[in-house]
Amino acid sequence: MKFFLVAFPFQIRALVFNMNFFPTGNFNEYASFFIYLGDLLLLFACFFYGLAILRGETKKEFSFGSWQITVALLAFAATMLLSVFFAEYWQVALLQFLRFVLLLLLYFLLINDLLERKEVLRFFLYGLLAQSLIAFGQYIFQGSLGLRFLGEPILSSDLPGVAKIDFAGMKLVRAYGTFPHPNVFGGILVAGIFWLYYLYRKNLHLLGTIGVILLMALLFTFSRSAFLALGGGLLVLFSLHEGKIRWKYLLLFGCVALFLIVLFNLEGVLIQRVFLGDDPKSALERLEYITAGKKMFFEHPFGVGMGNFTLIMQNYLGVKLSPWLLQPVHNVYMLMSNEAGFLGVTALLVLLGVTFFRLLKASRSGDEDERIFTAVSITILLILALISLFDHYLLTLYGGQVFFVIYLALVSASLNKSLLPRRKS
Repeated sequence: MKFFLVAFPFQIRALVFNMNFFPTGNFNEYASFFIYLGDLLLLFACFFYGLAILRGETKKEFSFGSWQITVALLAFAATMLLSVFFAEYWQVALLQFLRFVLLLLLYFLLINDLLERKEVLRFFLYGLLAQSLIAFGQYIFQGSLGLRFLGEPILSSDLPGVAKIDFAGMKLVRAYGTFPHPNVFGGILVAGIFWLYYLYRKNLHLLGTIGVILLMALLFTFSRSAFLALGGGLLVLFSLHEGKIRWKYLLLFGCVALFLIVLFNLEGVLIQRVFLGDDPKSALERLEYITAGKKMFFEHPFGVGMGNFTLIMQNYLGVKLSPWLLQPVHNVYMLMSNEAGFLGVTALLVLLGVTFFRLLKASRSGDEDERIFTAVSITILLILALISLFDHYLLTLYGGQVFFVIYLALVSASLNKSLLPRRKS
């Protein structure tokens, strides 16, 4: 499990299925199925966990975590399975469902304490540190570092489909790490920063050193949704944990960020990226996806099947898209309503709502460590809900899916333990 937590961001994978027909004649990332190194490591962890049970080496009862979250998660998975029966390309929908079944194994391993919570977070952060160093090199050299054997994408300022920023007549490549897109990397980095605070809030040297590295990598992603999530998350966390906003901490964090921005001469490009908008075409493309999504939903209220959005979206657009622009709608809620119908998006909203209200109730009890973890968990949940308005990776891309399940598992296990004393009393 330790190896899995460090390795899952590395996109080391093998293609095992792709459709024989694509509307553009090009490869479709979102309608294909890969086996990842993380999948193999997860299966190994399941095998050895089962072996330990058979040998009687673990005497702990099997846990289902917080039953409310677990039931909501299983209902969410059930709507994915139901979408197979409404899918035009049913093979794609079935494989997407099987991917989530594999992730459910991860969920149950974590809620049964295969690793203790803080150990899970430490190894998760080790992986992010490695990714941050790769991101630093990608931005400095403005391209790939030759780490294809680790799943690094091929990056260059003159390649179509690579995330870039137009600035002062140049095209600046955004940092990917080995994630499939900078926005995925940026969103997970934000969550990592808050988990880092929970782990090392009493060790300022580690908190400061690791925090600067993660923040540096976040800046190099130039992910506006991640920047917005970080700013809003800081306000939420300090409000929940301290009972009021501690402006001196926010000021200190802002000074560190400003120092890094000036150090790497990022002020100009960040002002253009965040406030002026460097890519009006991107906004127009996202609006086109939303328009297609609305039409698709009203025509297919029970969904078109998981993974099928990009295969039929061209039917709902008035313009011909380039192959690299055939992407899922950049809104998780709309995408779920398109692919799994109104039942799917309802199940997703129930899952998020149940998690939020269970955390809110738990925030009033427990020791200091549990209260801080609960405050951080509420903060990350609100971040995920916010990012889901602007992107799709929590539902469509391996790194985002794994991160979402890790988060739910840690929260579910924590809420279940907080109830144990009351059950026994």
